[in-house]
Amino acid sequence: MGLQDLNEELHGRDFHLDRMQQHTEYDPTAPGAEAGEKRQAFEAASKWQATDRPSGDVIFMQQEKRKHRIAFVLGGVALCALLIGSVVKIRSLMYSEEQIFLTVNGPRQVASAETSEFTVIYSNKNWSALENVSLVVSYPDGFQPDEDSKIKISGSQLEIPLGTVNARTDGKANFSGKFYGSRGETLFLKMRLRYSPASLSSQFEKEERYGVSIASSILALNMIAPQQSSSDSMVEYAIDYASQSDQVLPNIRVKIEYPEQFTFLSAEPAPSEGNSVWYIGTLNPDQKGKIMVKGKLAGAHDEVKKARASIGYIESGKFVAYGASEQLTRIVIPPLSIAQTINGKRDLSVNAGDALNFSIAYRNESNIGLRDAIITLNLNSGVLDYSKLRQENGSYDSSNKTLVWKASDIPGLARLNPGEGGTVSFTIPVLNPIPESVSGKNFSIQTTAKIDSPDVPTPIGSNKIIASNTLVTRVNSSVSIGVYLAQDDSMLVGRGPIPPVAGQETLYTLKIRLNNEYNDITGAKLGVTLPSSSRYQKKFAPDTEAVEWNDRTNTLVWDLATYRAARGENRELRFQVAATPDVSLVNKDFSLINGIVFTGKDQFTKQDIRIERNEQDAKYIRKEDGSFVNMNVRGN
Repeated sequence: MGLQDLNEELHGRDFHLDRMQQHTEYDPTAPGAEAGEKRQAFEAASKWQATDRPSGDVIFMQQEKRKHRIAFVLGGVALCALLIGSVVKIRSLMYSEEQIFLTVNGPRQVASAETSEFTVIYSNKNWSALENVSLVVSYPDGFQPDEDSKIKISGSQLEIPLGTVNARTDGKANFSGKFYGSRGETLFLKMRLRYSPASLSSQFEKEERYGVSIASSILALNMIAPQQSSSDSMVEYAIDYASQSDQVLPNIRVKIEYPEQFTFLSAEPAPSEGNSVWYIGTLNPDQKGKIMVKGKLAGAHDEVKKARASIGYIESGKFVAYGASEQLTRIVIPPLSIAQTINGKRDLSVNAGDALNFSIAYRNESNIGLRDAIITLNLNSGVLDYSKLRQENGSYDSSNKTLVWKASDIPGLARLNPGEGGTVSFTIPVLNPIPESVSGKNFSIQTTAKIDSPDVPTPIGSNKIIASNTLVTRVNSSVSIGVYLAQDDSMLVGRGPIPPVAGQETLYTLKIRLNNEYNDITGAKLGVTLPSSSRYQKKFAPDTEAVEWNDRTNTLVWDLATYRAARGENRELRFQVAATPDVSLVNKDFSLINGIVFTGKDQFTKQDIRIERNEQDAKYIRKEDGSFVNMNVRGN
């Protein structure tokens, strides 16, 4: 067999079909319908192989193209990553936060109120510049910066613009000011270098804190307070201050921050603003002063209460302290308890002439019996009528205005077993009027009840805790109202018959006289209601007073705003009315006024005040000499 025949034998069509028949499941020789279906499938596959199936060269070329595209994309990604890494690396070489340095040069100890200077050195060790650079210094209340045209001061911080700081350069910024505080106090300044690197858009800060301690103060301040107190007992704060400067110090003030649940009672000298600020004014070299404050302090057992006193001056509306002192008081429970009420209440205000009924309750709160208890109550007040003091038992010591109860008066006080107690009582009235010998205003009655026993232990290093209870009863202001007929008024001339005559008009000039004795009254107003037979003539004096007329209600309102207390001084208003009595009123008393109402709020006792005079009181008009005017209507 020749080579051509052999090739035909090996690669001929029949041989190829034989191989396909051996390896496909579509056998055209299969019998029946199944053979037909397989034949159709075989022909379709043969047709695809002959027409649609790409050749081996095409497939190879397509695979190579895909490889080239993938390689191109991967190469691009790698190039981008390389570029980004290079930029980051270059930027990191150009700028790093670790290459920014901040150093503060200045005193670590200063004298209070003396000028101190500070230099802040900043360094940019990067290869790129810093833009929009500024130094921001935050400072405490105890530091007062000096004014400078290059420095912007706002709130509790100053800012110094520095512009651009070039690469590999240093710079410095200066500022000065005064520290105010007590000796040993440390105040902190916080420096922040704020900037934006030229290679970046973000803003960064470099921060440094600097502490300065106060070595000495030109003012000394010391507060003394009890270390322990029972709840709701009276405590005293003593504040001593002194100038340690060789110069005159103007506009000095003392301010006290009281603990929570502290009730202010009194102070010597009296506060200048509210209950916590004293205007000392000018302090000369070596001048000293003292402030005593009394009040009630309440709290839970073992609770610690902090009081703080400061001395300084006001600068731009803020209090700047030269020095301060703090004291702590711990609330304890005493073995004995005592509490007092007045007219059944623990908090009330009274009027001049009121009777005060005191009740004092006491009790042994410990788990042991206590012997020979003694109860005392201090009743030292200039507004009480001691001549009318009524005490069921016990004794009264007039030399120090103190009531005393012992076991000889109350047998149960000889031994108080755990949980046992009792009450004592007495009565005393308020003077009416309060005599002018009791000077001033804003009168109050302060009473302090105490109970003690020799069996109450005294802890080592502590004051003996004696149960006490203090009440402060405030006296309301006293406002008197007088209504008079002014017949000899040169400004508001009256005319017409007096007594009045039916059918004839008479012009009357009425005078309202007020007197406010004890406390200032806010929102004070006096309303005068006229009957329809009286017509207001829209004339009043003095014309500096605020007067309004309501024609619909026939009411004249005198607005006194804040009516200051001034003992022995009167405030007056004159106004004119016209009246024509009807014939039906012949032989009857004619009323010019229906009623008068005074209202306001007592600024001291915080009580609302309302005083009324009805028609029965107001129709009997009298002259200023005290004689009554005949207001019985006559016929024609």
